[in-house]
Amino acid sequence: MRTVPRRWTREDTVLVVDSMMITLQQNDGLNERTQLAIAETYGEEVLAFLRPPVLERTAALDGSFVLAPPVPSAEKMKPHTASPEVTSTSAAATEEDAFPSSLLAASFGRPSGDIVLGSNSFALGGSRVAGGGALVANDMHLPLAVPNIWYRASLTVAGRTVTGVTLPGVFGIIVGSNGDVAWGFTNSQIDTSDVVIVEPDPADPTRYRVPDGDGWEKFEVVRETISVARRAPETMEIILTRWGPLLTKRDTGGRMLALHWVAYDPKAINLHLSDMMEAHSVDEAIAVAHGTAIPAQNLLVGDRFGHVAWTIIGRVPRRLGFDGLFPESWADGSRRWNGFLSPAEVPVVRDPPSGQIWTANNRVLGGEAFALLGNGDYDDPARATQIRDRLTILTGRAVVPNDLLAVQLDDESLFLRRWRDLLLRTLTEKAVRDSPTLAELRNIVKEWHGHAAIDEAGHRVVREFRRIVAEMVLNPIYEPVRQREPSLHISRTKFLSEQPLWSILTARPAYLLPSSVSPWDALLLRAANLTAEMAGREPAGLALRNCTWGRVNTLKMHHPLSGALPSWLGRWLDMPAQALPGDSNMPRVQTPDFGASMRMVVSPGREREGIFHQPGGASGNPLSPFYRAGHDDWAAGRATPFLPGEKKHRLALHPFKS
Repeated sequence: MRTVPRRWTREDTVLVVDSMMITLQQNDGLNERTQLAIAETYGEEVLAFLRPPVLERTAALDGSFVLAPPVPSAEKMKPHTASPEVTSTSAAATEEDAFPSSLLAASFGRPSGDIVLGSNSFALGGSRVAGGGALVANDMHLPLAVPNIWYRASLTVAGRTVTGVTLPGVFGIIVGSNGDVAWGFTNSQIDTSDVVIVEPDPADPTRYRVPDGDGWEKFEVVRETISVARRAPETMEIILTRWGPLLTKRDTGGRMLALHWVAYDPKAINLHLSDMMEAHSVDEAIAVAHGTAIPAQNLLVGDRFGHVAWTIIGRVPRRLGFDGLFPESWADGSRRWNGFLSPAEVPVVRDPPSGQIWTANNRVLGGEAFALLGNGDYDDPARATQIRDRLTILTGRAVVPNDLLAVQLDDESLFLRRWRDLLLRTLTEKAVRDSPTLAELRNIVKEWHGHAAIDEAGHRVVREFRRIVAEMVLNPIYEPVRQREPSLHISRTKFLSEQPLWSILTARPAYLLPSSVSPWDALLLRAANLTAEMAGREPAGLALRNCTWGRVNTLKMHHPLSGALPSWLGRWLDMPAQALPGDSNMPRVQTPDFGASMRMVVSPGREREGIFHQPGGASGNPLSPFYRAGHDDWAAGRATPFLPGEKKHRLALHPFKS
């Protein structure tokens, strides 16, 4: 890199945790801005249909669910032709040119993008497990790169051995087992930020309305200098309010927006997670969790006595006067955060009667707990449902670690099962009679065994059919939203729209057909034809049957420097480009550059029987024999030991003395 490394500081450790906060939490207000744009385009009834806060299909630990709302009427689905009047307490926004240009340049907020969704964790209580202790499984899904984000380690602390993964730069085992307790994480997707409407003073646009003092407060301008190698440094200006920095984008009414986010609070991060290494029981682990400040995660924990539990680890905001659904003004003091939930307020689930607990970025609880935690864009419950059902099937047998590894590696595409049936109903005898291509498509779908396997085309074509139908049906609905708020990215909203999409396809209202298609059967047949044309986008001469899932789900796990080197040398730094099974919406989450950054299955006290996987190797040095050690086992799903084997090398670390 042609730079001189600086000595590591305590502040750097906190910044490592900050980087995970940025990776795991939404920090651009996209969720609320999207909700507002849809509500202003169609009204709140349509918003509740397109983005229901609670889904009909459920995998919540408490079984909570609601019935899917009906498809809104034709009148409701007509977009409003003009922006509705602002009903908030905020004042009308001033024209941008009335705001000082120096402050306009100081807007804050990275471009809107998808928040990472991933990770599975599940556990069985002692009554379900061979040996009697709890059995905990965790696979954290993250972008895949070389070297891996985690470093595998087994530490001896105060006479106790603690094994799992570390986050380089942060002391302690992040997830793992200490002989008494095993624990794992998934991203909680709770609501940890709010968009605040900022009301500038019409007479003095350098200040804004606040609920105390003389009612006004000056914007604060912070200038950050960014050092750039071999170039002049760059300066970045940020406008701060008491609630957080101004976002680059204004809302659909032109109002200024600030982001209030847990990460901006001095109490958002501490290093108390290392205390988990000393926990002796589930209750002690929960106490550690409720005193720890990290990006809010689902903590799933089990102990050697057979107890299991779930709770939230990390700060949870306590909202007063509002629910966080839309951007709102906090200028009169009636809407605000009143600190964070106390340990007694954070929900906990202990030892459920079923003896099993699971999380997969889905909504975990309903009712009052859901209201407390909020909705930070939960994942579709398909993956969590599949895990829950696989665990239920194991009821009545003494479960061993390999049983839970099989759940982690489950690549059956249950999410697409009804789409397969829909495609087959579309490909009638009449439809395929004069089309050899459609006839071949039908044969491929009929022969598909229902898994995201690398050597079959079935999963790929059904998945493509769903994507095409979703775009044909939902694009016309979201287009007026885009016109109202061009900065919003609707693609992820569409990805999470399985419930409204399927409701539309079931009801088949004529008023939601695209103008170029009539009737619904014609739309589905058109989607089938477009799916069959997939072969035309492959190399010349490739038959549709050879358009396998493995051709597109091929690992791209790159070293950050490989792209700057000659191709023959760059490939030497990267992991092999191999086809891998799995996909989204199933336990074995796998895309070319995203998937299980680690897997573990362990029963505390019986770590010798545990299983561990990690992509990449145990060394970041490409000359090391350990650079790819263990990677092939991760890719193949072969069980490898949780604990280290025989000692072969020794690295001694000594305190630095200045």
